[in-house]
Amino acid sequence: MTSAIFSAKPIAAKALSDAVVRAHVLNALKETARDINIRLMMIVSTWEHKPVFSKPKIRYAGGDAHVTISTNSDIFRYLDEGTRIRWALLSRDWRSKTSPGGGYQSGSGQGHVWLKGRNSILSAGLSAGHGIEARNWTGQLAWDTSIVLSYRMDYALSKVATK
Repeated sequence: MTSAIFSAKPIAAKALSDAVVRAHVLNALKETARDINIRLMMIVSTWEHKPVFSKPKIRYAGGDAHVTISTNSDIFRYLDEGTRIRWALLSRDWRSKTSPGGGYQSGSGQGHVWLKGRNSILSAGLSAGHGIEARNWTGQLAWDTSIVLSYRMDYALSKVATK
């Protein structure tokens, strides 16, 4: 029978500096903000009228970490959230530049918009078309970045603890 000897010596943990922890966490948040901006630019890379996104707002207070980037672009919101109806008449060969579940890629698209706007459609004696299917970019970005940010925070805090 084999026996193992194990001994342990307690080592006093050194106190972590709040300023050092904060600096590492803020750096992780800044990297995450850059990633989000890159993905947003990928989404709108082929758009004719690119939305303007806000400068990232980074907040770390009371242990809560946040990165906020916003836009007031209606077109981005319509595509992100989807719509019930569409006030546009599209050509038969229409293919959107983005698609639900298509990730952050933006393609070339195809087709033409013959009429757009509620008044134009109604004055032509037509009714609204089927809605726009939601792309859910903001939900996907939140999910993706929460995972990456979790790893970045773990790494940042492990760097602080080993100093």
